[in-house]
Amino acid sequence: MPIVIALVVIAGVLVVNVLLGLLFHPVDTLRWIVLQLFGWAAVICIVVAIGTWLNTGLVSALGWVAGGVLLSFLRHRISLAW
Repeated sequence: MPIVIALVVIAGVLVVNVLLGLLFHPVDTLRWIVLQLFGWAAVICIVVAIGTWLNTGLVSALGWVAGGVLLSFLRHRISLAW
């Protein structure tokens, strides 16, 4: 139960920070949100790739690895361009 409470508090702080950021610094906050989404999507792809590799084999996992690498590359390009 303490872990759930800690996660709820962390989520609440994150939401408040994002809302305040959108209010006072909308462009920087939107940039941060986009970069976070691409970053977490890349991490999720890599985690799914590991699970797929363990369950069905390497060939199935390569698509997820490629997706994670592509998302990571796009995140880097967006960071440079913004």
